[in-house]
Amino acid sequence: MLDYQLGGPYNWFLISLGGVLGTLMRHFFITLLPLHYYNKLVVNIIACGLLGWGFKHYQHHKSIYPFFVIGFTLAMSSFASYIFQLVELYQKGQWWSLFIYFCLSNLLGLLFVVYLSR
Repeated sequence: MLDYQLGGPYNWFLISLGGVLGTLMRHFFITLLPLHYYNKLVVNIIACGLLGWGFKHYQHHKSIYPFFVIGFTLAMSSFASYIFQLVELYQKGQWWSLFIYFCLSNLLGLLFVVYLSR
């Protein structure tokens, strides 16, 4: 667990800056990858790997943790986007894609965070 507070203007700035860059990185990857629905899956898995790596290397770093882990990686991989994608597949009746997307997002995301945070 963190040994410092994430409040205060300096940390808010770091989280905001990381969030803006993470959001831009997400948009860049999604528009760059021609994988239709799976481009968001790839971005989410990359972000989960970065999240696990960030937990391991920057958990007690007072500047990099708020910027990289909280701001960048969490903005790059938003859960709302994940749910939106599942609902979109559901509404289109693409059951097999919905099942694959759900399973791979959860299993690979969990494995990447656990493995890279060791």
